[in-house]
Amino acid sequence: MKKLFILILAISSLADQGVGQIGTGGGFTLEQSVIASGGGAASGGNFQITGTAGQSIAGTHSAGPANGLHGGFWNGPPPSPTAAVVSVSGRVTTANGRGIKNARLTLFDSSGLSHSVLSGSFGYYSFAGIDAGQTVIVNVVTKRYEFLEPSRIVNLTASIGGLDFTSIQ
Repeated sequence: MKKLFILILAISSLADQGVGQIGTGGGFTLEQSVIASGGGAASGGNFQITGTAGQSIAGTHSAGPANGLHGGFWNGPPPSPTAAVVSVSGRVTTANGRGIKNARLTLFDSSGLSHSVLSGSFGYYSFAGIDAGQTVIVNVVTKRYEFLEPSRIVNLTASIGGLDFTSIQ
């Protein structure tokens, strides 16, 4: 009985083979194409990708009337950053902390354009809608006050608040 059970188990394990089916129909075709071993690992920087058996060959393209699919990884150019905008804000004050009204602040962006604003009655100012990812120069001018550091160079990777200018008088 034990030998019969082992024989049946051995025969059934040989018969248990995976079967793949390729199909067509409608507006699509399924094709069988995998890398020989279908597995492997790749890493770079902080990322790691581990492929598994049955991974499609990179670069294959299947398309139908409404859909398309690129198989595998590393297809096409790397994604480019989106056009994000940021703001720059702060306050213009006297040496004792009072806000300076009507100070003219000018922001020069990396393309050479200038954006100007006047500070409000408490000295606050804000530039909005500035393209992120550039280095800008922010300059302050008033009729009555002088500044030890009237210009600042700022790298805009995100919105900046608290870019304050304080007069020396």
